[in-house]
Amino acid sequence: MEEEKGTTGSINLSLNGKDEKINLSGQVHHLPCCIKFNCPCTVSQYFKPKLKGMEIDGLAVEEAHFRRRKLQGTTISLPNGYAGIFFVGGGFNGFLQAVLAKNNSGKRKACDASEGNSNDWEMKAKFDKLTYWNHDTPPSKDDPFLRSFYWFTVAEAIAVEGCMHGDLDKVYDTIKYIENTRNIKIDLLLCCGDFQAVRNERDMDSLNVPPKYWEMKSFWKYYSGEEVAPVPTIFIGGNHEASNYLWELYYGGWAAPNIYFLGFAGVVKFGNIRIGGLSGIYNARNYCLGWVWYHVREYDVHKLMHLEEPIDIFLSHDWPLGITNYGNWQQLVRYKKHFKDEIQQGTLGSKPAAQLLEKLKPSYWFSAHLHCKFTALVEHEEGGRVTKFLALDKCLPGRKFLQIVDIESDPGPYEYYYSTRTSELTTAILMCRRTQLGMQDCRQWVKSRIEDREAKPCEFSQTAPPHNPSHSVSNTTFSGSPRNPQTVSFLELLDLPYVLDNASDSRDTPASLPRKGDIPIEDEDEIEDDADPNNENRSS
Repeated sequence: MEEEKGTTGSINLSLNGKDEKINLSGQVHHLPCCIKFNCPCTVSQYFKPKLKGMEIDGLAVEEAHFRRRKLQGTTISLPNGYAGIFFVGGGFNGFLQAVLAKNNSGKRKACDASEGNSNDWEMKAKFDKLTYWNHDTPPSKDDPFLRSFYWFTVAEAIAVEGCMHGDLDKVYDTIKYIENTRNIKIDLLLCCGDFQAVRNERDMDSLNVPPKYWEMKSFWKYYSGEEVAPVPTIFIGGNHEASNYLWELYYGGWAAPNIYFLGFAGVVKFGNIRIGGLSGIYNARNYCLGWVWYHVREYDVHKLMHLEEPIDIFLSHDWPLGITNYGNWQQLVRYKKHFKDEIQQGTLGSKPAAQLLEKLKPSYWFSAHLHCKFTALVEHEEGGRVTKFLALDKCLPGRKFLQIVDIESDPGPYEYYYSTRTSELTTAILMCRRTQLGMQDCRQWVKSRIEDREAKPCEFSQTAPPHNPSHSVSNTTFSGSPRNPQTVSFLELLDLPYVLDNASDSRDTPASLPRKGDIPIEDEDEIEDDADPNNENRSS
């Protein structure tokens, strides 16, 4: 039997003679239809895209009409290191003949395949941007066409977790299981509060939970170095925390190696993703007071309101007030029946969180606290930006406590940096301390100080002995918080005084640290909802 010969061809990426590459950026369109027409036509005379003046997922929405059919799309840039190229030859007959005329040799026209060499291709034009169109739905990062570009860029897989309640081992084991079964690599874990960073028995003195929940759990292993977090972890505080330890890191810092606390109000940059957060829950009675350990303060919210631009991800423990108006609240109340009255009265959620949502307009907002999964899509009036909201449950079998989210990011390695927006946040602190400086002077001064340190947070250091299972520790009352070197270094960087142990300054510190017997438990039902047989928020 005669062996079948293979087909050979060539691709010429060089341009000879006086020809120059034609840049078709801004003229390349991906339409949601098939056009059975391969001759030149005056497209620009009839096809006239225009901006709508709104953004979704950070994409500027455009509008056009094709044969009286409305189209909505967006123009995107190709990933770094990639270029769009038009070839001629290979039997291709298309509109390029009108643009390219003849090839360099002059032997045949660009789209003439009748002279042979149909497998020889020659570059004639390039582009670095293109516009893709949907029929009548706005563009979104979830569109299959746009998601296909994740093969070219690095899509950072972020795991979002609801209430941790000290179960780090279980959450990390779940992440490893997902990585193995889905064959993916998770780059970051975000926890939305109730982290319970309990280092030792003494930390139990300030743990805000009912006595039957006093348990060491597993954070101490990561604090001591016995275990290392397998994925970088960022968390905020909730209303069930070991408050004495988090008070040491009021401005944020490493709670353990590879585990970062955002502080009571903070912003960091992980790779090129900017992440902000607010610790605690809202209580109207205490909002304007000096400090109640697990309640949000007006002072901290005020600092975050100084951020001038939207950030990528924001974390809060309780939900923004009114967020249920943007999701399927009817389904929510089927398994959380006691939410119905609060939703209808407009009292479910945090008013300060709603103010921050309106001001910052982040692409993603993640919350926990209410021990159920809920999603919403908030379209902001000004600028047309859209925030994707997700609330998750706590770590229990069969509960929806973890979700993977893909967010486009630059290639690694991923490191923590003080965000440029932190300059604005710390500027707000400076304005409270350095009233003689103007806003712009503060921003420039903070920026220069952070750049001097290369914008990286300090390294982790222990400030208390970790739990030792082989030794019993006497149950003595905790009487104060040591000065954490990370906080001291941060304040020295900004030339700010250390006031966290100054009881006379009620704005920045409580009169005394709480003890077990002094801690009021406002929402014990929220902790104990696992025993509710009507709780139907189960994983499918």
